[in-house]
Amino acid sequence: PYADDEETVETQKDFYQACGVAEYWIYDPEACRPAPAARLEGFRLRPDGVYAAVAPEPERLWFSAVLDAAWGLAAPEWLEADRYVPLRFRDLRTGAWYPTIEEHDRQFGARGRQLDAKNRLIDEQGRQIDEQNQQIDNLTAVLARYRAQYGPLE
Repeated sequence: PYADDEETVETQKDFYQACGVAEYWIYDPEACRPAPAARLEGFRLRPDGVYAAVAPEPERLWFSAVLDAAWGLAAPEWLEADRYVPLRFRDLRTGAWYPTIEEHDRQFGARGRQLDAKNRLIDEQGRQIDEQNQQIDNLTAVLARYRAQYGPLE
């Protein structure tokens, strides 16, 4: 849930705790302005049925035992100062951050535009082939009528 309403956050947390939900996470992107004020909190259900806060690992990295995943708040170097710090997931094998949507678009956007242009060209070529096939069908019909009227061509 968004953390703008503490009463709602606490009510939801109590509800999930009472239902036995193993982990409860709070991420508020609006609280991430400026970057140091980011809010990411996690709670893990203890054996006695009460949530305990999940402490971040080094580099402000949180680990979910349920998802077997790690995430954190890491501002990419291209991030504008007034933008929120994105919640990012980390590859536990390599330690590398998975790219954000913006990073993915930056990396693959140009390639995607190239593929779009190639697809448009292929579509146009397909239309031209369809037109040529229609012309062939028309000429085949004319030839069949000619043969029917005058016999085989010699």
